[in-house]
Amino acid sequence: MTRDELLEKLNSAEWNDIEFKEAGFAVPKSALETVRAFANTKGGHLVFGVKEGQAGNLTITGVVDVDKVQNDFLGQARNDQKISVSLPIAESLHSFPEGKVICFF
Repeated sequence: MTRDELLEKLNSAEWNDIEFKEAGFAVPKSALETVRAFANTKGGHLVFGVKEGQAGNLTITGVVDVDKVQNDFLGQARNDQKISVSLPIAESLHSFPEGKVICFF
């Protein structure tokens, strides 16, 4: 996902092909549920470092420890005890004044 695509998605609602998670210091517990749902459909983008407010607005909060969160997530997603198929996962990192955002597809 390019930076421009991410900015466009941040200004729209969550759809069935994108999910935003806060993930400041750790992989959210619900991340693998999202991966499983995407694996059973056409796939989608999982974005760490964005918080969804009560009104549905999206705010960049940033990922503080990018390497740890990225490595932990990829380790979980590639663990055949948690995900039964091997998924090709592409990733991108984008920096904003509010913090860094990791996008996985």
